[in-house]
Amino acid sequence: MKKAVCFIMIAIMLSPFAGCQNNNDSSLALDETTAAQTFPSEKYINNEVLKQNDESVYSIILKFGDNSYSAKLYKNESTDEFMRKLPLTLNMSDLNSNEKYDYLDFTLPVNSENTEIKSGDIMLYGDNCFVVFYESFRTSYSYTRLGYIENTQDFVNALGDGNITITIDVKE
Repeated sequence: MKKAVCFIMIAIMLSPFAGCQNNNDSSLALDETTAAQTFPSEKYINNEVLKQNDESVYSIILKFGDNSYSAKLYKNESTDEFMRKLPLTLNMSDLNSNEKYDYLDFTLPVNSENTEIKSGDIMLYGDNCFVVFYESFRTSYSYTRLGYIENTQDFVNALGDGNITITIDVKE
């Protein structure tokens, strides 16, 4: 009798686990686009942005001198507001030989995170400091990730040392 009761108890205790199995039902899996939109910090891995459809990013152009460079901005509260302000001309100062920055005349929503900086990153420091990085490094500072320059090698070479004036506009 004790064995039968023990067996029944064990069966009852293990029954919730009977449904746990490796289910490859595709209706339960997130596709890459949904995952990228749901988990924005996962979009950025090893300085490469996962392939996204055009609806998940804004396309912009950064111009300085005779140079024009394409960039992508992630669609979020910060970039939605930033796009409403374009075109913008920024007088960007050089800092630490790894970034160009300018303080905007307006504030943007923030979603700061401590992150590794990659060459070509476009970020927001605080709620109004627009930053473009041209060197990769680790930092203890927190930034709101806005986007990235598409061709970082040419962009970094063209930036040069010192301050520059950059015009940012929607890519047509």
